[in-house]
Amino acid sequence: MERPLAFPDLMRTDLALEAREAVRARDGGDVDGVEVDVEEEDGMRITRMEIRTDAAADRLGKAKGRYTTLEAPRLREEDRTFLPRVVDRLASEMHRYFADFGIGPDDLVLVVGLGNRDVTPDALGPEVVARVHVTNHLFGAEGVDVSGFRPVAAVAPGVLGTTGIETGEIVAALARAVAPRAIVAVDALRAHRLDRLHTTVQLSDTGIVPGSGLGMKRRPLTREELGVPVLAVGIPTVVDAATIVADTLHVLERSIGRQLSWEADPPPRGRLVSPDALPGITSSPIRESKPTSEVRQAILGFLGELSDDERRSLFVEVLGPVEYNFIVTPKDIDAFIDRAATFLAAALNRALHPDVTADNYGVF
Repeated sequence: MERPLAFPDLMRTDLALEAREAVRARDGGDVDGVEVDVEEEDGMRITRMEIRTDAAADRLGKAKGRYTTLEAPRLREEDRTFLPRVVDRLASEMHRYFADFGIGPDDLVLVVGLGNRDVTPDALGPEVVARVHVTNHLFGAEGVDVSGFRPVAAVAPGVLGTTGIETGEIVAALARAVAPRAIVAVDALRAHRLDRLHTTVQLSDTGIVPGSGLGMKRRPLTREELGVPVLAVGIPTVVDAATIVADTLHVLERSIGRQLSWEADPPPRGRLVSPDALPGITSSPIRESKPTSEVRQAILGFLGELSDDERRSLFVEVLGPVEYNFIVTPKDIDAFIDRAATFLAAALNRALHPDVTADNYGVF
């Protein structure tokens, strides 16, 4: 049977890391004009990626600039011993960006919480703003000791549907009025893979386009638009239905493929799981067990001949016209937003204020 033609690339993701993965899978090999450095430490994987050329930006569908992605599967757990380590690492990575922005310890920073606080998966930005230690109003006040802190202002401007005003217009007006030295924009993101939900934090100096993950292009929050550097901070909280279908098939074929391999070569007696099936840092053991193309075709027929991204594009094409390609979030989203907002705000407080340390950030 002749190999079917590739389906159009309809992938939408806010994560630059996923865009690079998709292009590498489609084209084979690395993307020219992109530099990547990966570091693994203490249950976290940190990927620093810089898109250097216009051609690379066009191929990836992402703006030129730097992206830092922290992946930590344990973020899904309520692990009070692990979260402080995530806070430390995020604060350190944020420090890198602030240093490159050239902002001094007394420069004003404006934190903007994007999203709709009344829609839980979209409430990350406003919830972070509610936890950020704001100090701008204290500078110049009599009898207030602000040593060890920088001036910080914060705002949750809402969304176009509730204010009637573009978020970018509100932030641009605030930037003119308050004159910050830098802006931090916090937003909920859209992922391309289920295992990135609630486990990934992305930082970027490219700014952000509100609503872009859902295909709604708004006025961008970027250095070019606002006149000051913008650090974008986000966590994926939603995927589309096509992603769920594609990832379910992905897990199914690998589960069957692993079962077939075990029947041919059983694991050692007494083991329920083969030694090579122990979980990795970013993927489940089933995800790593890739069956041969013959097994894929035997399990799924025509779909078995397609790559994961071709399947996902097919499902988008099928589900889109009948409006079944819903945007979906996990059922524990309420608890996660609370937890994520807390550790993101803690990292921001540490990165912004010299006197906020690992010993006292919980106070703020």
